Amino acid sequence: MKTVQYSIIIKKPVYEVFQYIENPAHKPEWEEPVLEAKITEGNTVKEGATIEVKSQVLGRKFTARGKVITYEENKKTSCISSKPFNHVITNTYEAVDGGTLFTRTGEADIDAVKKKFKFASPMVVKIMESSLKQSAKKAKEILES
Repeated sequence: MKTVQYSIIIKKPVYEVFQYIENPAHKPEWEEPVLEAKITEGNTVKEGATIEVKSQVLGRKFTARGKVITYEENKKTSCISSKPFNHVITNTYEAVDGGTLFTRTGEADIDAVKKKFKFASPMVVKIMESSLKQSAKKAKEILES
């Protein structure tokens, strides 16, 4: 597994940051390259819920279904998906002076990436890294405005 991570301080309380980011309806506003997201199994984002996410990467549209595998309200969530390759995205929230330390961690099965994208695996990892960073910055911009 290849791991990438990005942290940023958002000048809002943990509860407010968590509620906004973990609401699938808000994902297209802040999370690149999400076009649409909704819960398809379960009523809320909790462990065991399934979230369907429609995205566009490198000009290709795809639909992925992610399973919430960790849910600690106002602390941490993790979601696992197999599209476009096996990966886990974890969001953590920590109260700090002046706001919330929001950390996004992406773990990708690099062997699966190599099989699916052949020689493009280094580029895929860079895209994932860039996406985590840009999404966190966009969430900060929205929440602090």
